[in-house]
Amino acid sequence: MININKQAISSFVDFIKRSKNIAIFTHTNPDGDAIGSALALVSMFKQLNIETNVIIPNYVPENLRWLPNFETIHEGIPKIEVEKILQSTDIVICVDFNQASRVEKYTQILNGCDKPLILIDHHTNPQLKAEVVFSYIEVSSTCELIYHIFKHIPIVKANVDFATCIYVGIVTDTGVFKYSSNYISTFQTVIDLINLGIDKDTITQNIYNTLSENSLRLLGYSINERMVVLDDLYTAYIYLSSEDLKKFNYQPGDTENFVNYPLSIKYIYFTALFQERESDIKISFRSVGSFEVNKFAEKYFNGGGHKNASGGKSYKSLDDTINEFKELAKKHAKEIINSKK
Repeated sequence: MININKQAISSFVDFIKRSKNIAIFTHTNPDGDAIGSALALVSMFKQLNIETNVIIPNYVPENLRWLPNFETIHEGIPKIEVEKILQSTDIVICVDFNQASRVEKYTQILNGCDKPLILIDHHTNPQLKAEVVFSYIEVSSTCELIYHIFKHIPIVKANVDFATCIYVGIVTDTGVFKYSSNYISTFQTVIDLINLGIDKDTITQNIYNTLSENSLRLLGYSINERMVVLDDLYTAYIYLSSEDLKKFNYQPGDTENFVNYPLSIKYIYFTALFQERESDIKISFRSVGSFEVNKFAEKYFNGGGHKNASGGKSYKSLDDTINEFKELAKKHAKEIINSKK
């Protein structure tokens, strides 16, 4: 078990005990770790009869909408409604992000919030100012961090709803234990969650085997028509234009895990997925070995994340973004090629 700062725990408990209403923010385009973290907290606060509102800047993917306490989530609501929620809120908790810009259209609201902030996150370089900070990178996910935090908080008790949400964050942020999971504590946590009664197989089925027909057809199209392999750079990428996405009636979450497929090719160590949106290009990066895509994303593409799994965005055209990516892959070719040695 990781060593959680005792003073931070004590301060967090004090804030919880004084609270009747809590607001939880996750980042834009929330993944399983963001949603799992928020709803795991909700399950704990329910035991204390604390009203909790989870605020998300846009929408939750279909494969996560079955989670317990999902009804507490507000998706993409107008800023005025967020401000109204915060008026009656005692504390604000930010999970799975550490920069206010990650909530995009709510950034100004979060920066101007006069309520105590609690930060719970496992990414590098926290920049969000908060009264209580839990920032640890030695865990698989924010969900795992939350599990360790609440092992030190006896006023609530872990239950199967809490455990289910925690497992969702762990299994999604590790790509079903393919990366960011080389910690003994991660697997000990999973054992604990199974002992609490989670149905591990059903959870995994709900997350990964509930694709729509359109999503599956989009995957086939992406690999067959939109995947480019740069053999000499041990790199591959997939690109999807706005027209491509429209053709397959794209819904949030439909391209989840697409970026991972090129990594199944022998001698491909670095992959990217480019998706054209109305205002920018959304980018996902994956790698194996020592090549750190979080630093790559942060330096070149307004992003960040984990060593082997990160994201970013570009405000250039799709073609210009891809050309920039290819030039950067050439620049870092030696690091990429040697990343598994």
